[in-house]
Amino acid sequence: MKIVAVKCPSCEGSGKFMAERFSCLWCKGKKKLRERDALRYADQLVTLAVGGYVCGDLDWKDRKEMLVKADALCAAFKRPVFGAEYTR
Repeated sequence: MKIVAVKCPSCEGSGKFMAERFSCLWCKGKKKLRERDALRYADQLVTLAVGGYVCGDLDWKDRKEMLVKADALCAAFKRPVFGAEYTR
């Protein structure tokens, strides 16, 4: 069975952003992300996690949480994690 969409990880499936005032920036209120958009979200998580840790905005725990979330998204679609050779 092939997964074609996942619950939006940005809004956690609510479809809302910033205290229910706006539509989610990733799913546009649809509450689900298609494969292409979910993998783009995972790529952005990896980039933000590594960059945030390097510049001091994130600590190790926050970085690890973001990378685990990106790993889970990529694993759902059986795709390699973007930049995996640089983040582990």
